[in-house]
Amino acid sequence: GQSFVAKESGLNRIAVFMANPRASTEKVIFHLRLNPYEEIEPGELQFLGSTVGEIYGSKSAGQTFLSSTPILSGIKVLMANYHSRTNDQDVIFHLKRSPEDEVDLREVIINASQIKDNQYFQFDFSPIYDAQDEFYYFYVESPTSHPGNAITVRYSPSKVYDEAERYVDGAPADGDLLFKEVSETDLVTLEISAS
Repeated sequence: GQSFVAKESGLNRIAVFMANPRASTEKVIFHLRLNPYEEIEPGELQFLGSTVGEIYGSKSAGQTFLSSTPILSGIKVLMANYHSRTNDQDVIFHLKRSPEDEVDLREVIINASQIKDNQYFQFDFSPIYDAQDEFYYFYVESPTSHPGNAITVRYSPSKVYDEAERYVDGAPADGDLLFKEVSETDLVTLEISAS
């Protein structure tokens, strides 16, 4: 595979140099997906600010955003577990239309033991179609966690995203959480014969 930036609007052709030395007649499938931007490596995170503190009880960390993808199927959130500490309580990810909405569009529950230190964790959910240019709000909580057995989320104290707002315990806060939209659904799939 290869990531790239389309230089012009109206992309309608991609040329790939290929070879077929054994004269195969098997199927070849081409997939085109959105890849908004590359992830930041953990070693490059020191300039990106601090953590929101341990998330437990009624504490939560959230973010509003304007979706840039037509089909939203997940959110990657930059998280930490306090130097590879073993945390074992459930973490709940909520996606809503706005902080005021009482109903979740999507909810994902994972165990804190799955979260690695200073790496993006991907919360996958069933796709939301026609998501582009729509506002959403997500937040992370862990009601059964407690100090010493809790994860956290990293944030930038300065603004990173336009038309977005960070939330702490349901109230607006400065800066932005560090996250990425996920669109796993193909924009285009083509199937040809290798012949």
